[in-house]
Amino acid sequence: MGQALLQSKLATKLKPILPNVDLSELAEGGATSIRELASSDELPAVLGAYNDSMRSVWYLALGLAGLILLASFGLEWKNVKGQKSAEPGNEGGKEEAETGSLSDVDRTSNKDGET
Repeated sequence: MGQALLQSKLATKLKPILPNVDLSELAEGGATSIRELASSDELPAVLGAYNDSMRSVWYLALGLAGLILLASFGLEWKNVKGQKSAEPGNEGGKEEAETGSLSDVDRTSNKDGET
């Protein structure tokens, strides 16, 4: 999307500045070929057109990031951590109570994970 925007903006801005240059050469050569395609007196105008075209790509990225940020406020916050269950063979958490961890009664009253 950004590449298409850059190429279209660059083509419309460079057409009046470089009427005799084939813009497909610019697309194949990339940004490094700009200096080779323009003469020294046209170079400041060409670099200004390239800068304006790149600025429009950054505005697009900024706008999309803002849109994503606004859309994220509409999403529900859900806890994705799994609930810990009693291990098989552990009857009523007796071993855990003996080792100093929470008993079953404490676990049920403290579901937020706070100790």
